[in-house]
Amino acid sequence: MTGPHPVGTTQQVKAITFDLAGNPSLVKTGDYTIVISATATTTTLTVTPASPQVSGTAVTLTANVAPTTPGTFEFFAGATSRGAPAAANTRTLTPVVRTHSYTARFVPTDSVNVAGS
Repeated sequence: MTGPHPVGTTQQVKAITFDLAGNPSLVKTGDYTIVISATATTTTLTVTPASPQVSGTAVTLTANVAPTTPGTFEFFAGATSRGAPAAANTRTLTPVVRTHSYTARFVPTDSVNVAGS
């Protein structure tokens, strides 16, 4: 069986066993579902300068994805998007007084073989 194989496909597999003399002794062919999962990614987010900051201080959000793969990042303050998804992995914001919770979402260009995070 050669690859690559698309995620979630069924491939035919032929199994041949050999005796000690190297002679084929059993041949079995069948269709088997081979689970080929999309590559998992992990997104990390850093905020600089670190908290706490004075109101009106610009903060830079930097998201990184591992393993490195093409895609876009979208940044959120709570459930609110802080701009359209973009290839740039940084976003600068100037938050107002209160506690903020930031997250980043990564959407891979190849969403079939690579999972977002």
